[in-house]
Amino acid sequence: MKDLYEILGVKKKARSITIKKAYRELAKKHHPDKNGGEHSPEFIEIVKAYKVLSDPVKRKRYDKTGEIEEVNVNAVTVNAIAEMFYGVLNNPNFDTRYHNVFDAINEITESRRAKMRSAVAEKRNTIKKLKDTSKRIKGKDEFFKDLVESNIPGIEYEIQKLEKDINIADSIIAFIKDYDYKTDESRGVAGIRMTV
Repeated sequence: MKDLYEILGVKKKARSITIKKAYRELAKKHHPDKNGGEHSPEFIEIVKAYKVLSDPVKRKRYDKTGEIEEVNVNAVTVNAIAEMFYGVLNNPNFDTRYHNVFDAINEITESRRAKMRSAVAEKRNTIKKLKDTSKRIKGKDEFFKDLVESNIPGIEYEIQKLEKDINIADSIIAFIKDYDYKTDESRGVAGIRMTV
């Protein structure tokens, strides 16, 4: 892997705010939307470099030894974070002078995850009702019974899709929590209430 400072295009003595700014610009430039929806190797390098250089402990170790602590970034998670990063920074209500982009991503992700969990619960409840209805009409009207039961596989498929998205949301939240991005004490972060 190339020198992490070189990847972000900053000097070794760059302040954390400079590193964040460089990361934002590069992340926008190499965003998957500009690469046919695929996360490029450059984008993953940028994320990994930023993860090390934005953490004071990891950065100090890297500066001293040149070693990079292994950073596990799932490609799907990287892509999802990139999508949200792009969306947040292009939101006219978001101002980088007052808001922390990772706080915004975390808040949006938690909100979406809660909505998806609620949707899964509703869909499971619908399946239960359909099965109960099917039992009640057993033997009375086979056509209607089959019609009721034919809806269940489609709803189960929707649940599977939602559960995959919930797992991605869990990964994003875990990534941000592990990332410990709140290292720049000099920067006040206003509460964000953005539309999801």
